[in-house]
Amino acid sequence: MGAGHRNLAIISDYMKHTTEFVYYAQILIINFIRKWYPNVKQLNYLSDGAAAHFKNAKNMLNLTYHERDFGLPASWTFSSTSHGKGPVDGIGAAVKSTATRHLLKSTPEQSFLSAEEFFKFTQQVNDHQVIKGDLEPNRPIEVFFINASDVDSVFKRTLEKRWSRLTKTHWIDGIQSKHQFDPLDIGKIKCRRTSTDGYSKTFQLF
Repeated sequence: MGAGHRNLAIISDYMKHTTEFVYYAQILIINFIRKWYPNVKQLNYLSDGAAAHFKNAKNMLNLTYHERDFGLPASWTFSSTSHGKGPVDGIGAAVKSTATRHLLKSTPEQSFLSAEEFFKFTQQVNDHQVIKGDLEPNRPIEVFFINASDVDSVFKRTLEKRWSRLTKTHWIDGIQSKHQFDPLDIGKIKCRRTSTDGYSKTFQLF
């Protein structure tokens, strides 16, 4: 945030790569930002272009609802395909390698039997490495847990009806070749090949 950085990791027993999981993760991220960085006025998501959960019409429709859902406008920038690993991958690697080292020197009885046990271990490890910050003592990695039932619930409560308005005739043509997405209104989004491209194309999603 500003000149600083915060690292967040989410652990879950939800075993699929879906846009509904991304949406629930956004709820946690927005709540974290609102709590500790109330002066933030706009967000820009940066991610890879995985079509299963990030770069698809459902997620871009959600993006057009972002300000209504969360009270903050947002845009989305996608990195180019096959451009290697980024900082986000490093956070996941750090979480998993710490757990692996712990398990290798532990007895079988100390193995994690659930995603929640893995979460509690990771949370405890980071609690022991608290760093004094400007706003709060912060951890090297802030860890959150998402229950699969909560993901299913937000789909039924919010997303199922919303996504039912999408038809293939209104999907974003050539979405994988575009890397910058900026909402204009509910269901209306501007797409560009790159974030600095002067040419854009607008799509109506329903």
